[in-house]
Parts: sequence; C-alpha cells; structure tokens
Amino acid sequence: MTAPFFEFGLFSPEVSLLIAFVIGISFGFFLEKGGLGNAKKIAGQFYFTDLTVFKVMFSAIVTAMLGLFIFSWIGFLDLSLIDFSHTYIIPYLVAGLLFGAGFVIGGLCPGTACVSSATGRIDGMVLLIGFIFGIFLFGETFGSFEEFLFSTPLYQISIPEYFGASFGLIVFLVVVVALLGFIGASKVEKIFAGKSKETNNSISKPKINILLGSFAFVSALVVMFLGNPYHQQYNIDEYNKIPFDETISLSINSEELAQMVLSRKKDFIVVDLRSSEKFEKYHIPSAVNYNDSLSLSEISTKGKKIIFYDQGNRTDERVVSKIKSELSDKFYFLEGGLNNWFNEILFPNLNIPRGLSPDEIDKAVRRSRFFGGTPKLKKAGISKGEKYMREGC
Repeated sequence: MTAPFFEFGLFSPEVSLLIAFVIGISFGFFLEKGGLGNAKKIAGQFYFTDLTVFKVMFSAIVTAMLGLFIFSWIGFLDLSLIDFSHTYIIPYLVAGLLFGAGFVIGGLCPGTACVSSATGRIDGMVLLIGFIFGIFLFGETFGSFEEFLFSTPLYQISIPEYFGASFGLIVFLVVVVALLGFIGASKVEKIFAGKSKETNNSISKPKINILLGSFAFVSALVVMFLGNPYHQQYNIDEYNKIPFDETISLSINSEELAQMVLSRKKDFIVVDLRSSEKFEKYHIPSAVNYNDSLSLSEISTKGKKIIFYDQGNRTDERVVSKIKSELSDKFYFLEGGLNNWFNEILFPNLNIPRGLSPDEIDKAVRRSRFFGGTPKLKKAGISKGEKYMREGC
C-alpha cells in the first residue's frame, strides 16, 4: 500500500473530509493541552519568557520532515503526488510582516484563535471574528491587487532545488538548527523569565529530551547520506538544473498550451528539453525533441512562438546558455513542466473541490481523454496509463 492514500483512491472525497475534521479536532486538542490557546503564553514568545510556540513548531517541522523523507525513501509514500504551493517572494514577505504584526498585537494566530474561542476566551472570539471579516474583505478586493499577489514568482521550487543541494543535506541542517534552537531557547527562558520559569520547568525531563534529540540527530545523519527522498519518481540529475530565467522568458500554463495544441494553429512550436529516451516514452503532442540539429534561430525568424518544457521548472544550464545565444526575443516555458501537464491535463484530480462549474468539469474530462489521459472521478486506484507515463519520465 502506498501513500498518499487519497491520491490512490483508498477512500472517497467525503471520507477525506471526515478524516480532515478528526485531525483538525485532534490538532486543536493538543494545542489547548500545550497552553497555546492562551494569548499570554503566546505573547511570552516575543518577550523571550516562554518559547513554547518555538519549540512546538520546530518539533512539528522536524518530525514531519524526517517522517516524510524516510517514508518516501522506503517507498511507502510517493512524494511526487504531494503538491506544494508556488512561491512569490515579495507578496510572501509582505504577508509574513502582516501576519507577524497581527500575531504580536493580538497574541494569537488563526489556529490558536479557534482553540481560544472554543474554550470561551473573549479575546479569541474577537480575533476570530476579525479573521472571518478579513477573509471576506480579501475576497471582495482580490481583483485590485491580484497582479501584485502573483509578482516575483519562483513557482513550485524547493530549497534543495533552488540551491542545487541534496535533499538529505538540507534536512540534516534544519534538524541541527532545530536542536541548537531548543538548547538556546531553554537558556534564554531562564535568563528572561528568572527563577519562576526555572521552577515551573523543574519536572524531570532531561533524559527524555536528550533521548529524543539524539534520535532526531541520528535519523537526520542517516537521511543526509540517503540524499534523495523521491526514490525513483525524482531524478537525481535535477540537482544540476537551474530555473528558467524569467528576465528573458515568459511562462505559459498547461491549460493555455493544451488550448493551443487543440486549436491546431501553426504559429508555435513546442520543444521538449528532456533526453531522447524520455521523449520517446512520452511527450506532449506536436512537441519536438531538443537536439543540436534543431535551429531555434531559424524557427524564431519565421515568427513562431517557441515553448520549452522540461520535467519541472528547471532545466540543464548548458541548454539554457545555448538557447540564450540563439534567441534574441523572449521565449516561453511551460509552468511546472511535464509534471504539471500530467496533473492538470492528463490526470486531473476532479475529486478535489476546485470551484469548477459542471461545464468546466466536463471540459476538463473531455480534454484529458483527448490527450490520452484518465481524469480522476471517484474511481479507485491509479490507471495503468498514468503509471506508465509517470514512471517512464
């Protein structure tokens, strides 16, 4: 059995919502159990008198990071089927500052405000009402600053990919930073909180903490040498690739490309930058494989748009240099690469609520089948076609 279970059709969307509800209740219970529904306790974070939030969050990060890595490496979890958000530098910085300011002023974040409200605290209820109003206001004014929200994009990229480092090395460094942070946090608390804090923490836990810390460190050390959690789904040569340069290129999403292919117009050419073996296994219809005999400058002079794609958002640095030398005008690249084409066009998961109308769902189904894919519509398992195409790429 392989996770994520929902992606492989182990249970229906309705059951997934029930599971999410149970997990949410459990999460809230343990937040309250740890005292994180109390704004005074959270405010202690900013006065260095109580760093419980720091410890809880870093414990969660380390546990999840090591668990996901190990489960994926042994084949229990397919990380390639777990999606993560796109990165937009400036909007995320602004959002972080706003979130931090609200956290300092109110003493609660959205999650802890829910927990605080559930236990009858008035400050939590007031903040929760504010959050709901803010969500409504954001939705109503979204169009006025939509352009800013999608500015300075890095798209779907992880820290190891960005720095060209091993996944295992990054995990190891995060764990080391977390362990040093735990040690430092305890010392800082004693300095700023004085004797009262030391007395409150006098419960004998040093042996357990040392044991858990040692286990995390040894696990991280092993993970560092394992290197890549994606097992066979993620090619190790991705480390040597770089993102497409957005100063000389424009992005196009999978739906736009699919519409262009369906239109059968001749004013564009799709170029596959992967190896010839992978190209033969599967490629986007009408695409040509990139090779030394392909004259990009000649294609460009004919006024055709050139759309490049690789497996993801990154490609070989030498190829990018060659493209730059041949093309004077801006070219296009497929956002998310072939991975995104699989997820959005060939095998769209229409079981997940996307706010699509019945006509839009029907269009997605017909488009998927036109290109030889299989839309996911309340059916168990993963199709043979999807397994063949994904594993072959």
